[in-house]
Amino acid sequence: MKIDKTDIRHYGLELLSGSLDGVFAYPKRVAMRQNDWAEADGVEPDVLFPEFESKQVTLQFILHTSGPYAFRELYKEVIRVLSAPGYRRIDFGTGKEYALRYVRTGQFSLPRPQSDELATAQFSVTFMDDQPVDHIGLASRPSGGIDPGDGLYLNKYTFADFGITMEAGTDRLLQYPNVKDPFTDGGVVDVSTLQTGKKEVTLNLLMVAGSSEEFYNNHAALFRELAAPGIQTLTVQGIPIPVCYLDCPSSRLEKWSEDQIILSLGIKLLIPIISWVDAGGSVVVSVLFDDIDGIITDEDGTVLELN
Repeated sequence: MKIDKTDIRHYGLELLSGSLDGVFAYPKRVAMRQNDWAEADGVEPDVLFPEFESKQVTLQFILHTSGPYAFRELYKEVIRVLSAPGYRRIDFGTGKEYALRYVRTGQFSLPRPQSDELATAQFSVTFMDDQPVDHIGLASRPSGGIDPGDGLYLNKYTFADFGITMEAGTDRLLQYPNVKDPFTDGGVVDVSTLQTGKKEVTLNLLMVAGSSEEFYNNHAALFRELAAPGIQTLTVQGIPIPVCYLDCPSSRLEKWSEDQIILSLGIKLLIPIISWVDAGGSVVVSVLFDDIDGIITDEDGTVLELN
């Protein structure tokens, strides 16, 4: 690993495993406006212009020193370098460089003697990634990978195109949603009709790639499809499900080698309307009205692809 072109071993630092988990997490979507009409199924989310938050990346280090006094001097120098104004150019040795800014130090342990001439201390440093979408990139299409043969699709691509498989979440996708509270005047509850509510689910995905080039391409292509403007379509067991990307609450780099990279991702999605179940209400998949272009649907309520 290098910080501003300098190998971290120059400072006596060693990066601990697990530090790259947050590097490959997708950013959280900025909260979007939603119309939730009591008389209609689901919600109408404003998905025309998606925006994403900055994200935090926490790195865990071990600092190797020759004793308590050497530790104090070296630790002070390390923090001076990391907390300097501007962005640190960080190269994790994975084929891509990241611009991150220092936020704070976290977990810290005093030096522990390893021998008469060596002591180690552990600490964490949190950085902010202000350009997470730029660091991910926007690959035009996936390049393939593992083929689980599970028949899952995201828009026009199979999961195999991204080299991913779903470890958990399929059952939650097809689970019947809650219904909205019925109308009431404070005394009489109107149960003559039922409207289904929206649903949020978290999918546990496993991405496997045979090289860093394949990984970065598929990692970017998956985000591009998930986070594109409009409502996306996730097809499970032949059932098309409208979804909107919300967040990536978990990310874990399971393996990184020259010939195999394995990343597990938790992807949180909004299902704005349960369009494959007839709950007695009208089913119309739409987005919020846009003042310039009008509502981006056809006469059947199907969202048009935005190029």
